[in-house]
Amino acid sequence: MKNKIITMILAILVTGALVTGCGAAKQEAASAPAEQPAPAEQTEAAAEPAEEEVIPGDEDQSDMPSDFLQIRENKVDFKDYDEIISLLKDGEGYAIINVYGSDEPVLAITEQAFTADGSASEASLYVMYEGKPHSMGIVAGNGSAYPLRIDDKGIIYGGDNHNYETSFMTSDGIPGIMQKDYLYDGVSSGDGSIGGFTREDNTSFDSTDFTGTQEDFDKYIEAREALPIIEFTIVGDADAEGASSPYEKALEIYKDEIAHSNADTYAAFADLDDECEALLICSNDDIFTDDEGNIYSTAATVYCLDAEGDVSSFGTVSSGTTALPLAVKDHTLYTGNHNELFSTTLDRENISLKEESSENFDAVEDAVQITFTPISELQAQINTEPLPAYTYTGDDALLKAVYEYLATTYRSDYNPPEAEATIPIVVEVARDDKNDADIVIYGDFYINNYSKSGDTLMANSGGEYPGAIHLKKDGDTYTVTKMEVVGDGSDFNPTAKKIFGDNYDAFMKANADEKAREKARIEAIADYVKANNLDITQYKDYGWDPVKIK
Repeated sequence: MKNKIITMILAILVTGALVTGCGAAKQEAASAPAEQPAPAEQTEAAAEPAEEEVIPGDEDQSDMPSDFLQIRENKVDFKDYDEIISLLKDGEGYAIINVYGSDEPVLAITEQAFTADGSASEASLYVMYEGKPHSMGIVAGNGSAYPLRIDDKGIIYGGDNHNYETSFMTSDGIPGIMQKDYLYDGVSSGDGSIGGFTREDNTSFDSTDFTGTQEDFDKYIEAREALPIIEFTIVGDADAEGASSPYEKALEIYKDEIAHSNADTYAAFADLDDECEALLICSNDDIFTDDEGNIYSTAATVYCLDAEGDVSSFGTVSSGTTALPLAVKDHTLYTGNHNELFSTTLDRENISLKEESSENFDAVEDAVQITFTPISELQAQINTEPLPAYTYTGDDALLKAVYEYLATTYRSDYNPPEAEATIPIVVEVARDDKNDADIVIYGDFYINNYSKSGDTLMANSGGEYPGAIHLKKDGDTYTVTKMEVVGDGSDFNPTAKKIFGDNYDAFMKANADEKAREKARIEAIADYVKANNLDITQYKDYGWDPVKIK
């Protein structure tokens, strides 16, 4: 579980805003609410001049805990790198790297190293300064799909497919991590804007605005993915054959629940029990993101092992304000609102949550706010048996173009991990092939994304796209030129009548025929399994019994 803590100041509980402190904002502890100043005091404070902006590297915050190790050990001073490494626990890792801007080797430590390749998506960096290790800050990628990388100049690369981030060390003053480049394509923020900044070197905070295109942005991402990962040495029992870190143990325990979670949900592990970490899953409606891209939630369903050792849902926790997102401390979940704090623990015998309320917010001090990650990232980690991409194997050239168009074009709607296969279903209603320049296939079209678990294809996500697919003939092949899709809700009938025309009644009949749809699905899966020589005998929808395909 990644631990990131954000300072909550008095005003948070009154305004509902999330405030971050300067410096190591990710690592600061939650503070309890205090009384509001009187109106006169507020007026006087407002008249005071604004504080001078603090430039990283100019202010020493070395007495403040700044990463998972310092918080856990409740200390910030270490004798040397060896002492830091000796304090790491099973599954955590370290690496000695050369960073641009430093004449001395830099120590990187991570709370979560992936045993598959020794990579990590987040690390704290230390450099020797004034005779002892000095914490410079944190660099981060995004899950196992986007680990930290480094080039031969010592520039560190993070971010994900929508954010490009590079870092190096400040050139003078107190050592610190300085962002060299930050580019984004607007997908995470939802506005679609491409922007950011770049820096030439670490001698100045001056930067140049990024004004490139999507193609330019994609080239940066492609170049980053070709760089070597930072490879961490994993400490403790995780080095032993067959052993795993607490994170990997939790992945294994909850793999079925993770595999069947909706693609738009988010997940986190929380230390709520000695037996294993609990799994928290929340919806897209419950999350919010801070200025640094950390994802928090105000509600979640809690899963853990019950007294019999089975994974069970213990219930749901919810907070009344983003000022108090889900946080954990001493096997206790904390939530609350502007007036009341709730502490929740697991009752494994009764498979339930025990909640107590209090007006004393001191209990939440030093609690760790829980950071969530898209469920797709966890699904990518549990899908250890990659599935081949879908290809149509029938002898109908028109349907080949239709199937493969659906499998590639609409796959992106779900952003499934690469280990998942997208298998479309085509329930053809009619076709008009009189005009080679505009051939039309009318039908009910479906997309399903699967992962492999033993001899079973586990259905993880999917959707329906009824409508008409237009194609043109190019020699012996066909190319899709466009697709018209029936609308939702009150738009369904009007758009269906417009798109299907004389074929509307046939479409409505096919749309209501579940048996025909199920038959088409089994045939599509069976063809895929046979074409790829897979040991698959059935598929399974979440909450339903498996269905045999042969």
